[in-house]
Amino acid sequence: MTLEVLMNGSGKRRNSALSVALAAVCVAAMLVGGCAKQPVPTSSGPQSTLPTGGPQKAAHIEVFLLQGETPASVARTAQTDGAQEALVSLMRGPTDAEKQQGLTTAIPAGTRLNSYAVSDGVAHVDFSAEMKNYGGGSTIVQEITEQVTRTVTANDDRAKSVAISVDGVPAEEAIQP
Repeated sequence: MTLEVLMNGSGKRRNSALSVALAAVCVAAMLVGGCAKQPVPTSSGPQSTLPTGGPQKAAHIEVFLLQGETPASVARTAQTDGAQEALVSLMRGPTDAEKQQGLTTAIPAGTRLNSYAVSDGVAHVDFSAEMKNYGGGSTIVQEITEQVTRTVTANDDRAKSVAISVDGVPAEEAIQP
């Protein structure tokens, strides 16, 4: 933008306050309005470090299903890693391919993970009321406990032990044989 000197009709300069004010407005517009040239990136690569929305690397988790009455490790992929993601995956039960391999679960269908937290080496895992629909029996209670405990400790190095509860009630009371 250039600043032109205003001329009156006879070709003579007009040194009025209007000319000075107009010049000040033009300079202010250049500064505030961004008329100054912006720096041009010098590299030819992308300038953003934000995710591009492309495929993300899958995380690997380990869940424990049952081969007969014995806990069996199963590797799965998930959006994120960690025990909470592994527990959510465990709640879904065996996939069709895992069922064809003879894998099952003692965890009742429809059970949801209410919360997961670790403090002082103890993982606190709370499940929804559907966990109570296991059908009874000490073997099933033991299988549920083993599946949950092994899944947690395989996916969270902080967890040295696991405390299971159902809607806030300790498992010893909530899921008795």
